Amino acid sequence: MIQRIKSREGVKKIFSLAEQFTTASESALYDPETMLTTWDYLLKNKLGVLITYTKKGKAVGVIGGIKHPDMTSGIMTATESFWFVDPEHRGIGLFLLKAFEDWAKEEGCKRILMMALLDSLPEKAIRIYQQAGYKPLEVTYIKEV
Repeated sequence: MIQRIKSREGVKKIFSLAEQFTTASESALYDPETMLTTWDYLLKNKLGVLITYTKKGKAVGVIGGIKHPDMTSGIMTATESFWFVDPEHRGIGLFLLKAFEDWAKEEGCKRILMMALLDSLPEKAIRIYQQAGYKPLEVTYIKEV
C-alpha cells in the first residue's frame, strides 16, 4: 500500500530504510535526528513529501523529495532526495516513482529532478528513468572540505 508520511512518528518508521540506504551507498549519509528534524519541518510546511510502500504494516520502500522554484527560472520543480526499496521487495519502486510524480503535479511542479548515485545501481536507475521519460541533465560532483 502506498501512503504519504505526515508526522514525526511516520518519519521514524522509515529509519530502517534510511539505514539500509546508507549501507548501500558510500556517498549516502544519515543521521536520525537530522532526518527527523528536517523532514518534520518540510512536512509541516508542505515543502516536501515522503511516500512509503508498506506491506503488512511495515515500510519496505520510500521516496522523498522537496518542491522549490528553480533558482534561475522560477519554474516550480520537485527534486527527489532519496529513493530506496528493501532488496527483498524490489519491483515496487515504480509505484513509488509514480506516486512522487503525482505529488509533484498536485503541487504545481512543471519539472522533476531525479538522482542516480553512481555507487548504487546507477545503470538500473538510469534505465528506469529513461523508460519513464526522463533525460540526463547534469552530473554532480562532491568534495569534502
